[in-house]
Amino acid sequence: MRNAVVLSFLFLFITVSVLFSAGSFEAGLYKDYTGESLNYRIYIPDGFLEKPIVIPESGYPILLFFHGSGQRGWDNLLQVIGSPQYILKITKKLNEPIIIVVPQCPSGKQWVDTPGDNTCHIMDDNPTISMGLTMKLLGNIIEEYPVDIHRIYTAGFSMGGFAVWDILQRMPGTFAAAIPVCGGGDETLAELIKRVPVWAFHGENDTVVPPDRTRNMINTLIEVGGIPLYTEYKKTGHNSWTKTFRNKEVVRWLLDQKR
Repeated sequence: MRNAVVLSFLFLFITVSVLFSAGSFEAGLYKDYTGESLNYRIYIPDGFLEKPIVIPESGYPILLFFHGSGQRGWDNLLQVIGSPQYILKITKKLNEPIIIVVPQCPSGKQWVDTPGDNTCHIMDDNPTISMGLTMKLLGNIIEEYPVDIHRIYTAGFSMGGFAVWDILQRMPGTFAAAIPVCGGGDETLAELIKRVPVWAFHGENDTVVPPDRTRNMINTLIEVGGIPLYTEYKKTGHNSWTKTFRNKEVVRWLLDQKR
């Protein structure tokens, strides 16, 4: 009986914590003409809805953030717990108003149709349904909100790290910078994104996604004339995202990039 009560309180605490954390991000649902839909959360800078509205002359920078496999679902909550909150907190400390968009990949689906532990993969001609919807969602938000088109960023980890490489290669002229964490991309398409500032991260002891997935992408980018940054954390396993997105210097670097 006592254990049941403790578990009930623990579940309630976790639920309240999740709802509270998601509160800064407004819930949304994107539907395309085929009827396919995608849950997402969006953070709009403080003061945007106040009157008179104060908007930077060039518009707001925007970050498209991709979560990992553990945040998949239909709740439209889990994807904003953790990393997006860390980034938001840092941008506020830096006094950098930014729009943050965090789509949620449905349960059982992937941003990129490839196993995480593969040594390499070739990008499909067509994106997955979830990625395709995300690309359309991003386009709609850029049209609807005052976005600085020279400061469109993307970041993500694990399954979301693969998504970052994927969307960069599908929309190479869109993004001002990217932060893929413990992911991997199609090395044969590195030429397409050699001019995009990239800062990639991986743990040297990652047994879920081989570190060579990031190492190979970085080496190939360098070979084709790119100047990517790469940080490999020593004695670190798969979770290389927490320290990355809690790092003020990483977020500062991202916001400093312009296309």
